[in-house]
Amino acid sequence: MNTKVKAMRSYKKLSKLLITPLLLVLPVFLSVGTAAASTYGTGGYSDCQYETDCPDSGGGGGGGGGGGGGTSTPPTDGGGGGPSEPTLPSGLKVAINLTDGQHIPDTGYTITVTPLNGQGTTFKQVEFSINDQLEATEEPETDGSASWLWIPNQIPGTKVTVVVTDQNDQAKTYTYNVIIDHAANNGGGGGGGGTTSGTGSNSGSGGYPHRSFLGTLAHPLELPGRLTASLKHFVQNLPEPVIYSLPYTIFLILAANALVLLLQTKREIAEKLNLDELIKHEQAVNEAKANLIELVSHYLRTPLTMIRSGAEMLKPPTVSPELVTELQTTIKSFSTAVESTVSADLDPLVNAAGTTIQPLSLRSRSAVLRLWLPLVLGGGFVFAFVYLANHATAYSAGTTNEIIQVATYSLIGFSSYQLYRRVNLRRRDNAYSRNILAEQEMIDQTRDKVINEASVTLQTELTKLSTVTAKLPVGNETKFITKGEGQLKDLTNRLIIASHLKGSHSTLPYTAVDASSLYNRALQKVGPKAEAAGVSLELQQDTHLATQNPDLLALVLQSVLDNAVSYSPKDGKVSVAATTSKHLNHLDVTDHGNGIEAGKLSQLFQPFFKAEGAEEFNHEGMGFSLYLDKLIMLYLGGDISIESTPNQATTAHLSWSNS
Repeated sequence: MNTKVKAMRSYKKLSKLLITPLLLVLPVFLSVGTAAASTYGTGGYSDCQYETDCPDSGGGGGGGGGGGGGTSTPPTDGGGGGPSEPTLPSGLKVAINLTDGQHIPDTGYTITVTPLNGQGTTFKQVEFSINDQLEATEEPETDGSASWLWIPNQIPGTKVTVVVTDQNDQAKTYTYNVIIDHAANNGGGGGGGGTTSGTGSNSGSGGYPHRSFLGTLAHPLELPGRLTASLKHFVQNLPEPVIYSLPYTIFLILAANALVLLLQTKREIAEKLNLDELIKHEQAVNEAKANLIELVSHYLRTPLTMIRSGAEMLKPPTVSPELVTELQTTIKSFSTAVESTVSADLDPLVNAAGTTIQPLSLRSRSAVLRLWLPLVLGGGFVFAFVYLANHATAYSAGTTNEIIQVATYSLIGFSSYQLYRRVNLRRRDNAYSRNILAEQEMIDQTRDKVINEASVTLQTELTKLSTVTAKLPVGNETKFITKGEGQLKDLTNRLIIASHLKGSHSTLPYTAVDASSLYNRALQKVGPKAEAAGVSLELQQDTHLATQNPDLLALVLQSVLDNAVSYSPKDGKVSVAATTSKHLNHLDVTDHGNGIEAGKLSQLFQPFFKAEGAEEFNHEGMGFSLYLDKLIMLYLGGDISIESTPNQATTAHLSWSNS
C-alpha cells in the first residue's frame, strides 16, 4: 500500500507540474499570437471604436443620471460633457474620456486615451497623475489605445493630469478637475462624453451608491446588481487576448485533468493484469478452504471417534473396569487436546468473511471532488465568462466559436467520465484480487500451522494413549481401537515428516540405484491394491539412476503409483518410464483415468486438498500425500509436477539432480 500511496502522490505532483506552467504561459503565448494576428496600424482610428466610453466630439448620452452634451454644453450632475480633441505636436489627434467637472465614482473609473486620425500610428506612451503625483505610465495596446483604471478609494484626488508623448518624444499635458462621487442614490456617476451616435460612458457608478461591504450586506437586494456591475467592470478591463484565450485555458486544464486520469488508468490496468489470475482462482481458493476445514476435521476427529466407540464396547471380564476408566480418561484428554488445536487453527478461517464485489458508485466524495466538481466549476465558469464577455464588452464569440466550445466541453466531460469510471473499476477489481490473495495466504498459513501444531499435539497424546492401549488384549473387542490408533500414528508420522522436510535439503552423498529396484519396492505396497482394482502396472523402461536417499524416492514413487491406481478405471493400465539427461533423472508415471481439471492442478500439491472435493470420499486419503511428495522431492534437490488431459491421461513427472 505504501507503493500505491507514493504513486498517487507522484501523479498529483505531475498534474501540478503540467497544469501550473500552462496556466502561467498559455495566456502569454495566446496574447502574442493574437497581437500578431491583428496588428494595429493597418488602418485609421477616426471611428473611435475602443469601448463605449471613448467619445468623439459632439453630443451624446451621458452617464446614469443625465446625458453628457457636446463640448458646448456645460457639465451637469448627471454626466460630463463631451471632451475636446487635443492634438499632439506631431499632428496626431487623441480623445481622452475626461472633462472638467466630470463626476467620477470612487469605486473606480477607466481613463482611456485613444488616437483618432493616426492612419496606422499612435502615440508612444501616456503618464497618469493624480494631484500632481505620477501614478502610472502606460503604453498603447494592440489597438493603439492606452488605459488606466483609477480607483479614487485607493488613490484620492480631484486633479487628473494626463501627459501624452508622441513618437517624436514630444509631450503634451492635459489637466482635468473632476468631482469624486461619494453620494448615495443620485442616478450614478457621470460618464464620459457621448459619441456622435449618442452612446454615453458605462464606467460611472452604474446607479448603485457607494457602500462599504457591511453596508451592502445590510441591503441584500442591491447585492446581485453590485456583483454584476463588478463582474462587468472586471471583464471590461481585461485585455482582448485574455478574453479570447481564457476559455481555452480552462479547457486545457480540464484536458490535463483527463490526461492524469488516463495515466492513472494505465497504471491500474497494469496492476490489474498482474493480479487477474487470482480472480480466476477464486473458486479454487474457496474449494481449498473447504478442503482444509473438512479434511483436517475428518482425519483428526474420525480416528478419535472410532477409538471412543471401541472403548465403550469394552466390558468386564475382558477388561477390568479400572483399565476402561483409564482408557476413557486418556481418550477424553486426547480429544480435548485435538479439539483445542483444530479450533484454534481453523476457527479464524471458518469465521473469515468471504470476498464480495461491491457495486461501482460515482456518487462518492472522491467522485465529486475529482470528476464532477472540476467539470461543473470549469464549464460553469467558461460559459458564464463568455456570456458576460458577449454582453459587457465589444467581444463577440461568434456562433461557430461557441459551438466548438460546447462540443469541446462535452467531449472532455464524456472522456473524463469514462476514464474516471475505468480508474474506479480497476481499483475495485484490484481490491477484490488483493482480498483473494489475502485469503489464499491465510489458508496457506493455516495449513502450516495445522501441520506444525497438530504434529506436536498428536505425538504427545499418542504416547499417552499407546501406554494405555498396550495393556489391552488383542482381539475383536479392541479392533476399532487398534485401527483408530493406527490411523492417528500414520497421520502423525506424515505431519512430523512434513514439518521436518519443509525448507530443508539433503546433504547425503549420491548413490546408484536402478529404476527397477525402486519400482519393485513400491510394488510391494501398491501391487495388491492394483490387483484388487483390476489395474495393470508396467515398468516400460529401466535405467540406472542416482539419488541421495533411495528410500525416500521409493516412498514418493509408491505414493504416486497409489494415486494412479486409485483414479484408474477397471482394467486400466498404469505405466512407469525412467530416463536420464545430462544432469537430471526422470521418472514418469502415467494413468488413463478421468484426468484433472486445469484449474485444480496448481492446488494439488497443497496439504489437505483433494481434486474431487472434500465432500466426496470415493478415494481414501486426506489430500496430504502429494504435498508430502513435493517436500521430499524438494529435499532431494528435485521437483514433482502433474500434467493432465481430462478423459485421456494424467502423468506425474518426477525429476531430480543426479550429482
